Amino acid sequence: MIFYQDRSIEAEKNDVILSGGYSGHANFGDVAQLKSVLSWYKERGYNPIVIIRLDAVYDEEFIEKLYEWFDVKAFIFYATVLFDASKYKLKRVENFSCQYFHLYGGGMINKFWAKDIINLCETIIEFFNIKNYVVSGQQIDHFGAMLLQTHYQKYEPSVVGVRDMLSLQYLQEVGIEAYYSFDDAYEELEELSSFFQPLKSDVQEIYLHFNLSPYVSDDLVAMVHTFKESLKLLKKHYPKAKYKLLLTYLDSRILSIVDTLGVVGSLDYHFDMCDVSIVNLAALSLKNKCDKRFEIDKNAVILATSYHTAMFMQLLGLKVFMFAGNEYYEQKREGLGLDKYTIEEFLANDFEVSFHENRKNDRKIWLSKLSENYHRHRVVVQEKAAPSIIEKKAILFKHKPIQTNLETALKQLSK
Repeated sequence: MIFYQDRSIEAEKNDVILSGGYSGHANFGDVAQLKSVLSWYKERGYNPIVIIRLDAVYDEEFIEKLYEWFDVKAFIFYATVLFDASKYKLKRVENFSCQYFHLYGGGMINKFWAKDIINLCETIIEFFNIKNYVVSGQQIDHFGAMLLQTHYQKYEPSVVGVRDMLSLQYLQEVGIEAYYSFDDAYEELEELSSFFQPLKSDVQEIYLHFNLSPYVSDDLVAMVHTFKESLKLLKKHYPKAKYKLLLTYLDSRILSIVDTLGVVGSLDYHFDMCDVSIVNLAALSLKNKCDKRFEIDKNAVILATSYHTAMFMQLLGLKVFMFAGNEYYEQKREGLGLDKYTIEEFLANDFEVSFHENRKNDRKIWLSKLSENYHRHRVVVQEKAAPSIIEKKAILFKHKPIQTNLETALKQLSK
C-alpha cells in the first residue's frame, strides 16, 4: 500500500489520522459520519488528517473541493499500486509519524470489505507509527468479528464502539470488549435537520430513495420487483400523493453505484409520475448549507434503501420504511428499530414515529467513554520489512474498478 500527499505535512503532537466511511466518494451518510468526528476533534484542539482512496480523485479541482468541504489539516491518499499521480501534484509520503488513529463509523467490517479495511488499518498503524488507536460507530457481522479478534490481538484499541446491538453481540461472542456508540453521523444529521421544516400539507408527500448497487441485495432482480410492488401499493394507498426523490450519492462510479436516479428507469411503467422533484442529500451534507429551508409534510411517508437516509428522516419525526435485501441491510434496519413490519403493515397502520430518545443519551455516554479511554492503551508497532512495490506509469485508475464492479453486478443479476 502506498500513501500520497498533496502538501507538505509537518508533524504536530495533536495530529490525528482518520479513516472510515468516507473514502472520497460522496455518500450522504459517509460524509455526515466524517463531519461529526471532525467536529469532535476540532472542538478539542486536534489537527485531523483524513485518509481516502487515491482513485476517488477524478480531476484537478477535486482536492481543492475536499478542503472546502471538510476544512482539515491535510488529506492523505492511498492506493495498493504505485501510480504516477504528478498530474494532481501528489507525491509519495515517505516519512511521517502520528500518535493517534481513529477508525470512525461505517458498515465496513463484514464479508464485503472487512479484509480490506483491516489491512488498511494495520498498514496505517505500522506506516505512521501509531501509538493510540480508537474505533467507533462500526456495524460488524460475524465474519468481521472473527477477523477483528486476530487484528485486536496485534493492535489493541483504546476503546471500541459499535452502532447497533447485533454488532456488540458478535464482538462479545469472540471476547472483544466493546460499547454501544450508536452512529457517528448523529451530530451532523441533527445539524442538517435544521434545513427542514415539517409542516402540515394539503397534499400527501412521499419521499423515495432507491439503491441497486451490488451490496444492497443478494438478488438484485428480486429487489427491482420489491420496488415495483411497493410503488403499486403506494399509488393504491395514496392515489393523489406528491412524490419526491432522495439523492444520496454523488459518485463517479456510475456502473457500480446505482442510486435513486439510476434505479427509476428500471421500474419502467410503475414509475409513471410526471411531476417529481429531487432533494439532493449528498450535496447538502457536503456543503452543509442551503439557500432555503425545505418544507416537508409532517405526515410524509418515506421509503428508503439507505440506512442514514432512514435515520435522518426518523430524526425529522417522519414515518419511515426501510428496504432490506440481505443480512447486511437487515442488520441496519434492526439497528434503527425499523424491522417490525412489512410494507403492507407499514402503509395500513399508523405506527408511532419516534427516533428513540434513549439513543441520544447513549450517544452522550459513548462520547464520555471515548474521552475517558482515549489514551488507555498504546499500540506497539513491530518493525517490518518494507514491501516491494511495482511502479506503474499511469495517471490513476478509473476503468478497471468500474469494470470489476460491473461484472460483479452482472453476476448478481444472473443468479
